[in-house]
Amino acid sequence: LQRGEALAERRCRDFTASGEFRLQSARVEPGEWICRPEGGGVNCAVDATAICALEQRELVETETCAGPTDRTPATG
Repeated sequence: LQRGEALAERRCRDFTASGEFRLQSARVEPGEWICRPEGGGVNCAVDATAICALEQRELVETETCAGPTDRTPATG
């Protein structure tokens, strides 16, 4: 599962490439283990899911209008 954590981190980081998302965390959720006899031992693999926690960036536009116009007569 240790290699899976690194793979999940890389896969989740792909979401940040556009700049729209920021990665908060990545983890692996193990699923079904598949084990087969191989070369006098056992070779196992796991079907796992990468779980990504992301923040979505949001662009907020604001418009600031000028205050009341100063209508004091000019002296001169």
